[in-house]
Order: sequence, then C-alpha cells, then structure tokens
Amino acid sequence: MRADCDPSNPDSCDLRQLTDDPADDLLPAWSPDGQTIAFVSLRDGNAEI
Repeated sequence: MRADCDPSNPDSCDLRQLTDDPADDLLPAWSPDGQTIAFVSLRDGNAEI
C-alpha cells in the first residue's frame, strides 16, 4: 500500500533508501498492484530495468 506524500512537507513522507550502489538509479515506477518498484539502473554503464 502506498501513502500520499506532499512534496511541500517532507515530514508527511515515509522515505526509505531502496538501493545502495554508487551508480545512478533513475525513474522509479510502481507496479500496477502497488507491490513492486521498477527503476532504471546504470550500474554496468548501460541503462537497464
């Protein structure tokens, strides 16, 4: 289940770090059922999901 997050009030957000890699992880998107997050990663130098 996802909670609403108000960008003007960071305290309203339940923020968690999901990745731990020095490469860029970009464009996160929730799956339609709200259970999974997909993102683009540049970990090996190529953009991969």
